Amino acid sequence: MNPTDEPTSATLSLTGFLLVVLVCILWGGSIPTIKLSEHGLPPLLMATGRIALATMLLFLYTRFTQEPVMLPHHYVWHGVALGLLFGLTMVFLYQGLVFTNAARGTIFYSTKPFWVAIGAHFLVSGDRLTTRKLAGLALALVGVYLSFWSPGATGPEMDWGNLMEIAGALCFSATALYTKWLSNREKLNHFQTLFPMMLFAIPILLISTLIFEWG
Repeated sequence: MNPTDEPTSATLSLTGFLLVVLVCILWGGSIPTIKLSEHGLPPLLMATGRIALATMLLFLYTRFTQEPVMLPHHYVWHGVALGLLFGLTMVFLYQGLVFTNAARGTIFYSTKPFWVAIGAHFLVSGDRLTTRKLAGLALALVGVYLSFWSPGATGPEMDWGNLMEIAGALCFSATALYTKWLSNREKLNHFQTLFPMMLFAIPILLISTLIFEWG
């Protein structure tokens, strides 16, 4: 290959930026989609089906590619813990949208980077908060505060839904930090943390469905 044909750093940077934008669009559209689908399916039942289908497809993909998908035997309980945290994330996310609207649900659930940054400062070596990072987090927190108390954002049900979305963000952040800690302890591929996380989340979602939607 001619050296001039190789991708430049600027091209790679642009590609990475566009991929990040695409991910943001997909993630940003997921909560309005969840809110819209509530008119046809109970939210927790839908979450259970979504995670179960994703778990099955991931397992089939890893069988096809011969990638290891299970945690080492002595790490199985870590997979259970990840499943518990991820299951609670989905419960808070989906159930919270029953009480709040999609726009505010997106804002409060998207506080995940805030909680991850704080947790990483104490739990992840070499990932410390700087003055600039603290200033950015403080500004973001002010925005969340204003969103929470803006006109039309309050009321018993709305407040409850907003708080559930924040709780979902906290659980997701704990899941991310736990995954990072586990990956640092042992050489694991991303399938080995993602698969048990989803697999063990299914019982949590099934139990929640029975309690909140079929009880």
